[in-house]
Amino acid sequence: MKALLVDDNPLYLTLVKNWDIGIKTVSTAVDAIEEMTRHHYDMVIIDLFMPLMSGVKLHEFLTERYDTPVVIISENVDFEMKLKNVKFKYQKPMTKHRLLEIMEEVKNEA
Repeated sequence: MKALLVDDNPLYLTLVKNWDIGIKTVSTAVDAIEEMTRHHYDMVIIDLFMPLMSGVKLHEFLTERYDTPVVIISENVDFEMKLKNVKFKYQKPMTKHRLLEIMEEVKNEA
């Protein structure tokens, strides 16, 4: 499965890269949009709170243009209540095992 992770936290991106599970990482919504125009991804995982463009806005942008499942993740405990129109939403922090589980869940439900 080819996944793209969008998160503005450089420590989290480094951690995910070190897990070596084949996830491409970018730190901004602009980089994510550019990646999506150049490459196909089976899934996009987006942090909810990012500068310039929020995860919600990026989610809307991507789901209007691509059939790719989009997942929103957040450390905010109340975020699920705010995202009623988002099918895939999960709580951070993520472990390698949990991220792989989520990817499998989304793959099976998409």
